[in-house]
Amino acid sequence: MPPLQKFLRFLDLDRKNHTLCQACIFHLLSGEELHPGQLPILWAIGQAGCTTQGQIARILGVSRAAVAVSAKRMEHSGLVRREKAPKDQRCTIVSLTPKGREIALRARASQEEVFSRRLTGFSQEEIITLLSFYERMNHNLERYRQELERPHCPCREEETLC
Repeated sequence: MPPLQKFLRFLDLDRKNHTLCQACIFHLLSGEELHPGQLPILWAIGQAGCTTQGQIARILGVSRAAVAVSAKRMEHSGLVRREKAPKDQRCTIVSLTPKGREIALRARASQEEVFSRRLTGFSQEEIITLLSFYERMNHNLERYRQELERPHCPCREEETLC
């Protein structure tokens, strides 16, 4: 298979795998007051316990505005609590409500179920190899992302300090 076809096949399989996982998770979570885009935010807050919208945006690699809109909707659904940071009113601190914690636990259980089903038929050795591949790919992409974010001129460097 020519390199371009291998690349396109890899992208297609990766995208399909991700889409199928998401579809299964959301099927398991049907009936919850949760929009698909809110799940990563729910998990990020659950991991941190209490964090700012800006930190969530950095963790997820999305804009602060996107997190703010989702957090506001999640607050209206009773999943999170938002409050201004006492020392800096520009920052909004987000934490899970008891309802949000319950849904986060169910979401985690759903994710584990889908992950388990995803690896049905794989040997321990194959799973370890697969994990190694993902770790290397993530390492490569993290290094590349850092290169892309590195300032290329002095004026850009000043902007990143703000």
